[in-house]
Amino acid sequence: MDLRTVLICLISLLAAKGLCQMSMFEQWQKDGDLRLEITTDWDTLHATKNDDELDALMVYNGEEWEMKVQLRGVYRRRSCDFPPFWINLKKGDLRDRGLIDEFDKFKVVTHCVNNEEGQNNQYEEKLIYELYGLLTDESYRVVDAEIVYRYPDDSKPATTARILLLEPTDELAARLGGEEYEQYGISYDSLDARNYNRLALFQFMVGNYDWDYVVQRNVKMFSGHTHYRMVPYDFDFSAIVYPEYARLSGDWPQKDFRDRIFKGKHFYDQLPASQEEFLQKEDEILEFVKNYPHLSKSRCREIMAYLRRFFKVLGNKKTELVDGFILRHL
Repeated sequence: MDLRTVLICLISLLAAKGLCQMSMFEQWQKDGDLRLEITTDWDTLHATKNDDELDALMVYNGEEWEMKVQLRGVYRRRSCDFPPFWINLKKGDLRDRGLIDEFDKFKVVTHCVNNEEGQNNQYEEKLIYELYGLLTDESYRVVDAEIVYRYPDDSKPATTARILLLEPTDELAARLGGEEYEQYGISYDSLDARNYNRLALFQFMVGNYDWDYVVQRNVKMFSGHTHYRMVPYDFDFSAIVYPEYARLSGDWPQKDFRDRIFKGKHFYDQLPASQEEFLQKEDEILEFVKNYPHLSKSRCREIMAYLRRFFKVLGNKKTELVDGFILRHL
């Protein structure tokens, strides 16, 4: 681990104890009921095709922040009413306000359709991030916020919606004591076996087939230890979320979007230990879902029923999980 990474980790630890600077993300976590107002020409942003950055102004806790916004993603741009985007703050503004300036770019997950179902989808995705956090610290932290979209000079009416803000990847890397590794085609024997099996089982648990470590599809790879470790993100194609734009897998004989597909291909000799890790967390995971404040009680019960099916199969000694194993939705 290099000196810079050590210092960032130490700063983050001290910030968590209230003894030193914190990052903007940590400040947003601390705030609780987070509300942002962002003013820019949203129509122009939606029309950009080359990922140009637009100037924007954010109001947060009564203070104005000059910043940039930039479109991101591909599929949601085509399928949703409002595309996801990046927030890029100025390092100088972070320093001036006593915050760590290393982590200044934030991934914003927006609604697909601005209605109750769309808002529920966001909370369902947030729930998945938080469930992974129950299993390991090798996970993205996430906060939800209310956002007000404003146009310059109030040329159009403002709209209000919910968003998710993800921990910056470089902040996550510092917290894990490593660095992001973006090279494709990594060999499986370079991966951390426990990390790999945990990720594969978790994706199976939530019904998400939309990931691949070879091309780093919806996973981030991190160096810094003997073997590479992965952290998953973007769970909108999971069965728990089941968005309007969900589609069946073209690579597997999936009959129902809620059919689970196990995509673990390696380290089968260590899989039983990983399965036991999940089984030991069963009560904690189900209790967390049961008491989840952002979803209705009926929706929580539906998700719990879906998860119980996973745990039942996982605890069955006759179950042999191999690549391509399909657990049909009842």
